[in-house]
Amino acid sequence: MLNWQWKYDATQEQLHILMSGGLMQTLSYRKKHLRPDMPALCDFSLEDATFHANLMDYQDTHSTLSPTAQLLTALHATAIQRFGKALMPQSWHFQTGMLESWPEEHKYCALNSGFAKGSFLRISGDTRTSLCMLIDQSFEVATTKQMKRFEVVRVLNDRLLSNDLHAITNQGDDWQQFA
Repeated sequence: MLNWQWKYDATQEQLHILMSGGLMQTLSYRKKHLRPDMPALCDFSLEDATFHANLMDYQDTHSTLSPTAQLLTALHATAIQRFGKALMPQSWHFQTGMLESWPEEHKYCALNSGFAKGSFLRISGDTRTSLCMLIDQSFEVATTKQMKRFEVVRVLNDRLLSNDLHAITNQGDDWQQFA
């Protein structure tokens, strides 16, 4: 990770990560998902490397995804953590859970739109809201709104549900999966 760099192609409006050995990974985020002041090229910072490594370790412990899928998930989460546009909560799309506060050590969560229940990775959060990234292929939010893998949404923490990948025990939100 010492030589890794972020590259934003303004012509294509596409974010890439340049890794060791000349390997380049194109990320799913376009201009509309990113800050307006995107640098053309910048180093993968110590904070980026720490965040990325922590996510890789977490996924190694709790994920059933392949190593390649885990790497892509961690890269996308790191990119949105560093360059993501500020989002307002869109909690009205999701059903309420039963937890009073979300445990920090649980990065996997679920959201239930009433149309579907999806698996998400909690990228960041505070006492009130969380930024969550979809790890499923797609997720039906409403009849006219579909999320794709690696898209993010900010929700109130009371919308977060336990995820089987790293389940929260005795929380009582099991009934939500059937609502």
